[in-house]
Amino acid sequence: MRRNVVAGFLAVAALGVAMVAGGLVARSAAGTGDPKASPATVSTAAVELRTLQATTQVDGTLGYAASYTITDMLAGAGGPDGSNVITQIAAAGSVVVPGGKLYTLNSTQPVVLMAGATPMWRTMRAGISDGDDVKELETNLKALGFTAAGMTVDRHWTKQTTAAVKLWQKSLGVSQNGVIALGQVLFEPVSLRIQSDTAGLGSLIQRGSPVLAATSTDRIVAIALDPAMQTEVKKGDAVSVTLPDGHTAAGTVSDVGTVATIPANSGGAGSSTPTISVTVTLDDPAAAGTLDQAPVAVNITTATATNVLAVPVTSLVALLEGGYAVQTDDGGRLSYVGVQLGLFAGGWVQVTSSGLEAGQLVVVAQ
Repeated sequence: MRRNVVAGFLAVAALGVAMVAGGLVARSAAGTGDPKASPATVSTAAVELRTLQATTQVDGTLGYAASYTITDMLAGAGGPDGSNVITQIAAAGSVVVPGGKLYTLNSTQPVVLMAGATPMWRTMRAGISDGDDVKELETNLKALGFTAAGMTVDRHWTKQTTAAVKLWQKSLGVSQNGVIALGQVLFEPVSLRIQSDTAGLGSLIQRGSPVLAATSTDRIVAIALDPAMQTEVKKGDAVSVTLPDGHTAAGTVSDVGTVATIPANSGGAGSSTPTISVTVTLDDPAAAGTLDQAPVAVNITTATATNVLAVPVTSLVALLEGGYAVQTDDGGRLSYVGVQLGLFAGGWVQVTSSGLEAGQLVVVAQ
């Protein structure tokens, strides 16, 4: 849903009504007000140099950047039909970092998270061919402090790699054979926040069974943007996010989609309006707490006027011949000065006029 915080230019008729109600109507920008008017009967505000920003508020959803399904890949032999019993599992809401245990099977087979983009696809041991998975493993072993003298982090498995694996296995309390069974390590690019356990503690599972649902730890706001606004939003734009508790958090647009799509849960073609996917990253992720899938409001800056002459919107006068003016107050002498209008924002409006300068007083409607 789109809600304009600053709707743009005011309709002449509506503004005219407002100014009549406030006593601000002029016949000509060149005319002068009643010189006998008492300064005590009018309210004034100073003309200012300001930076104005027009914003549009759109709906968003606060959540986490990515989701993961953790599936058991160990070819266990701890139960009937090659099944395994979960004897330890990471708790929902906890964060597992590289080197941490996600779960353990049969009390003897821990499944450990390591950082990497290439999934584990084979048993890792001496004699295997060179590969990115070998480099990922060696990178993690070194980062975790398990290195053997002379080990080089590369795509090749050496005897030093085997020695480092044995040191790591010793820390886990498992057999120090230098062999990592397929599924004993899970390579993911980020630390994982555990969302829920698909298979609970004590569950009997087989290879290929889902065990945990997880997300990344990165907080984002997802926006389904009206395609008409696509040109008003670009990567790198600063935004503000109003959280459910009313607090505001700063954010940055990190991605703007290029193709309008109909949401998957729309109920079929034609039942929903196509939208553009926009992602906002919070500057301070901790500001959002632990909220997940929470509705938020995102204020997007759609126009900016820097260091411009500005007056309160309530000082505008609708001229009978068309256009606008402001009424200046020079020590009690009231005069009308014609102005050209620019950007409206936050109750102020950008004006251009050869007869105005910063610091002058203008009459505002009461």
